[in-house]
Amino acid sequence: MHRFVIGLRDSYHRSNPYHNFAHAVDVLQATFYFLCRMGKLPLSGTGYHPLPPTPTDSLSPESDSESVPSKAGPPGENEEGTHKPIRVQDFLRPEDIFALVVASIGHDVGHPGVNNMFLV
Repeated sequence: MHRFVIGLRDSYHRSNPYHNFAHAVDVLQATFYFLCRMGKLPLSGTGYHPLPPTPTDSLSPESDSESVPSKAGPPGENEEGTHKPIRVQDFLRPEDIFALVVASIGHDVGHPGVNNMFLV
């Protein structure tokens, strides 16, 4: 892992004032924060605690013991005919979380620091 991160660091243009490795680490920290707040990463040390449930969270599929959709309505509707809220954290698998973390630190590798018009 250490060699991977050092390889990423060395692939960023050091002279780029914004799209550099410091920016990548900043994006990684923000991604970590959001994943923690969504409850998708385990707590360790003094990490960020998940957000408390909101009243709409009680309608989410993971907290609803009877999450089978009504036969009368389309999928995603409850028995009253209203839609259950769709939350991104309900769809993130462990491999998706890993991909987000890797992509967050490597998203600007090789970025030359200029826009498309400059390159044209």
